[in-house]
Amino acid sequence: MILDDQLPELQAYRVLERKFPIVAEAHLARLVVPSTAGETPIHRWFKFKEGFSPDLISTIVDEFVDRSSVTLLDPFCGGGTSLLAAQELSASGRDISAMGIERNPFIAFVARTKLSWPHIDHRRLLQRGAAAIRRSHRQPQPIPTLSSLLTGRCMSRYMSSRILAVAAAIRSEVSGPERDVLLLGLSACIEPMSRTRRDGRALRLVDKPPQRLSALLLGEWAQIAADIELRQRTRSRIRGDFLVLEGDGRNPKASGVTPGSVDVIVTSPPYPNNIDYSEVYKLELWLLGHVTSADAFLELRRTTFRSHPTCAPAAENAAYESSVRHGELAPSVGRLRLRLRRAKEHQRLKVLDGYCSDLWTALTAHYTSLRRGGIAAYVVGNSLHGSSSSSPYVIATDLLLAEMGSSLGFRVERVGIARSLTRRISGNHFLRESLVVLRK
Repeated sequence: MILDDQLPELQAYRVLERKFPIVAEAHLARLVVPSTAGETPIHRWFKFKEGFSPDLISTIVDEFVDRSSVTLLDPFCGGGTSLLAAQELSASGRDISAMGIERNPFIAFVARTKLSWPHIDHRRLLQRGAAAIRRSHRQPQPIPTLSSLLTGRCMSRYMSSRILAVAAAIRSEVSGPERDVLLLGLSACIEPMSRTRRDGRALRLVDKPPQRLSALLLGEWAQIAADIELRQRTRSRIRGDFLVLEGDGRNPKASGVTPGSVDVIVTSPPYPNNIDYSEVYKLELWLLGHVTSADAFLELRRTTFRSHPTCAPAAENAAYESSVRHGELAPSVGRLRLRLRRAKEHQRLKVLDGYCSDLWTALTAHYTSLRRGGIAAYVVGNSLHGSSSSSPYVIATDLLLAEMGSSLGFRVERVGIARSLTRRISGNHFLRESLVVLRK
């Protein structure tokens, strides 16, 4: 158990808690996690643990946005939960458009493909998929150069070749959005057909009973076709534009988002938890052809949000540095940085500095993207690093985000405490997930 006196940064966090409106909101507990998304049509086509409930979008729009016409941005859109939820609002009569930005090309593909459901002929989907499976037996494919596949460690070489052959057959047999939907169904089979399970920050090797790829795949496609038929029958009127942009959510302008054009931002940036999501989804990235070389894979890992050690150092952010050394962040991040430097915890210092600097950069850009009076709502999780014997420290992301937002011109509407996380700390409450709401 880690004691409070090992965590001097808690004093600064308690000061921040007195500065901002901190509210315990039990109803948020089901909204800051995927909850029903895994069983909801369209959302369930590819399941992500890292997300929030579709119901969060309507909750925020209804409470904080008073405009009749709404433009929503999710700069870290992941599998597209927020955009699909906005589509639902549009189908119910709300005048809403939505944009999402995602750095990982496979995950951007997932979100983009889910949004294409209004344009799919579900009656032909299974027929074309079955034809692709038959054709795939005549198309053996070379295995990519990823060692986890070449050695058969994460997936047998035979299964890798089969998945690659089916993907090649789909691309040769089918075009347009139906092709992408069939490929998404195939991607949902990769983990079940592998020797791995996505488990937190890594792929864990596990024993699994054997399965037939064709049976699993036809089942996935049948579910997708049923979802499309249901949605097209009950949600026929979708207004507005819904786009996924492959880019960097820390800089929406570079992806084409016009400054001052956004009414509401709802997003969940990566948590400071050392998880490299490029690594977690590497099998899908390589087998679906989104990454084709070790250099490209490393470049992807190094250019994501700096929440893990593989990320590359970035150019110094002068405004952030000034705040850490002499300004609002000096009592919290500044002192914590000094403590890690003295303890020679170089990797942890790299993550702390990279994460907080990227959070500052993102907030600055998001402020610019919003119209005057616009809302930015962030689902974030605080984290504990180290152990009782190795310089433990807490990153209270919700409080640091509120402090940064206040420094950059936002008004902090609320820090809503949604739920507590597993504790290893004696007698305090800082390990939690929260919804931080800022207004420009």
